[in-house]
Amino acid sequence: MENEPVTRVVIYETEDEKGDRRSLAVELRSSGELVMDGCDSGPLAEKFFGDWDYEYWRTVPADRVGEIALRLIAERFGSDTSFRAWLDRHGIPSRFDCWR
Repeated sequence: MENEPVTRVVIYETEDEKGDRRSLAVELRSSGELVMDGCDSGPLAEKFFGDWDYEYWRTVPADRVGEIALRLIAERFGSDTSFRAWLDRHGIPSRFDCWR
């Protein structure tokens, strides 16, 4: 059975000894929009933002999400072999074809 498609990935979640927390995630919404959202909370957030937590997000319209994938793939992979290995590591199915 193939893995279900991932629609949200946590990039990081941290907490330090002073109680300051930071998190950042990216989500592909059912609308097709891509949203990166984060939250900083704790004493440091209160000092800088005047409130215990600071939440933020950046939304990319659905019609530009494919462009992100194309540009990131072009920047990250130098060969089909490295791309295939990455897909395999993440359980993402793919199909290879060629002319013979």
